[in-house]
Amino acid sequence: MSSSLPVSQPTLVLNQVCFSRKTTEKAQALSWSFLSNRQSGQQQQSYELTQLSAQALSGELVALLGNSGIGKTSLLRLILGFEQLTAGQIYWQDQLLQSSEYTLKPEQRNFAYVAQTALLFPHLTVLDNVCFGLVALSEAERIERAEQALRLLEIDDLKNVWPKQLSGGQKKRVALARALVLKSALVLLDEPFSDLDAELKTSVQERLFAQFKENKSTVIWSTHHVDDALAYADRLWIIDSPQCLIEGSPQNLYDHPPNASIARRLGDLDCVALSELIACDPSWLAVIKNHQNSPDDLQIGVRPHYWAIEKSSDLKGINENLQLSVKVLECTKKRQWQSLNLQIIPTLEMDRQQELSSKAQLEKNSHLSLNAANLSSSKLRLDLLNSRQIRMTLASHVPILIGQTLRLHYLGKVLIFEL
Repeated sequence: MSSSLPVSQPTLVLNQVCFSRKTTEKAQALSWSFLSNRQSGQQQQSYELTQLSAQALSGELVALLGNSGIGKTSLLRLILGFEQLTAGQIYWQDQLLQSSEYTLKPEQRNFAYVAQTALLFPHLTVLDNVCFGLVALSEAERIERAEQALRLLEIDDLKNVWPKQLSGGQKKRVALARALVLKSALVLLDEPFSDLDAELKTSVQERLFAQFKENKSTVIWSTHHVDDALAYADRLWIIDSPQCLIEGSPQNLYDHPPNASIARRLGDLDCVALSELIACDPSWLAVIKNHQNSPDDLQIGVRPHYWAIEKSSDLKGINENLQLSVKVLECTKKRQWQSLNLQIIPTLEMDRQQELSSKAQLEKNSHLSLNAANLSSSKLRLDLLNSRQIRMTLASHVPILIGQTLRLHYLGKVLIFEL
């Protein structure tokens, strides 16, 4: 996860970009506004992006995130020149690409693009498809560059194959190779790995992004895979709504999200009113030590993987004050990890329950324990009504019983949001 953004002049700038489109389509559950069209039995789709601003630096890999239908593809198409702005400007290397009055033609921008659907020429072989845009090179140079890209993406054995003979994943890799060989200063990728299986996707991503870095290409990459975006991107563009684009480094947005919506988008998050946490354990008073708001006006965001059990080896050498007492309600266990649903309980009640957790009670519930050696996936639950719950993720080898009480320490960054 990249930690910070380099200090440099932006090479791509979106300034107060606005875009709208109205089409008639069948009703869909999208985050767009709809106007009913009773005569046709369909609905008129009113789609709008309003005053979105962002920037990218030379050579950066920018991951573009957002819900389906919120406008990620439209934003890429605006940068390419395939759509027309209604207001605002787009600049590339200090040159105006587009405004409401002016548009530089797409073919004059010389950007590389991979669409969601691999668009290959059916009458050309794989090799000829990849060579198609290299008109300025000699035939030998075109073939050499294309074959290098095909080898990088592990499809060099398909160079003489026709597109109709390829699988979806193979077609997508051909499209990626065609974009790669152009060595364009700006590359736009619209969910380019959607047809690849998990293992192949990881391999292709690592090789492709490394090559783009070597080429010093700026890459705008639309994706729904947040974990991949956090792992590879230098910068995130998050379309939180059609009127709001949030940008920043992955590490900064993960640790300092501007709101709970962004925090949840970037990883599992539980939100609890600070006043409730303080009522359960006074250690949480430390959170407002340098905060002007009342605890009643704040909620705390905590991530499940940052909890550690007291006396755990994870706590060695750590002076951690934020603590909670919890009861295990549910345990979902897999080979490498287990996920717990936990009920928060006040510290005084914790002391009482520990006294009740006698040896006989543990023996009574021992049949609920999970053996990771012979059980790959299991789910157990103890239902308690009207309880404040949080989640915890920990290694599968740690013995956990349903109904067990635990003392937890929070080791991660505490996220504070106003109610």
